[in-house]
Parts: sequence; C-alpha cells; structure tokens
Amino acid sequence: MQPQKCMVFTPLWETSQSTKTKKRILASVSEMHGRLDLLINNAGVFSNYDFGADIDAIERIEAETGINAVAPLTLTKRVLPLLQISKTPAVLFIG
Repeated sequence: MQPQKCMVFTPLWETSQSTKTKKRILASVSEMHGRLDLLINNAGVFSNYDFGADIDAIERIEAETGINAVAPLTLTKRVLPLLQISKTPAVLFIG
C-alpha cells in the first residue's frame, strides 16, 4: 500500500490587500509549493439598491463589481504562471 499524499491548501485574499502584499503572498506560495493546482475564486456580494434615494449607489455598485468580477479575474491572471506549472491545473469560480 502506498502512502497517501497530503493536500496542502493555502488561502489567498485578494480584495483587501495592497499589491505589495499580494505579490508577497504569491511569492510565498511559489516558494512553498512551486506550483498551484487549484484556484478557487470564492467571492460574492449583493446589495439592494434604491436608485432614487441611495446617494452612494454608484460607489456601492463599483465596489460590488470589484469584488464579484474584477478581484477573481485579476487573481486568476496573477497566479496563471503557477497554474501553468501544474500537471492538472484548475480554476473554479464560486459566488
């Protein structure tokens, strides 16, 4: 019987960190694991808007779009070199 391989999960947070922090996290993943087999983009927020009364609607829509669309796509782009090293890379979008 062959020993089981251990799966290692490294959580990444995209939306609330500076570019410098994001680069440091990705460098750490690269150094520790050398590749990325699976990226799970798990983000999602939804707000109800009253376009007539909500004076901050545009800012809230922009923030919501950033979390739901921009952040997962930019993170995927950033980790693409690590995914390309994997024999079986996968990207999963949830949210």
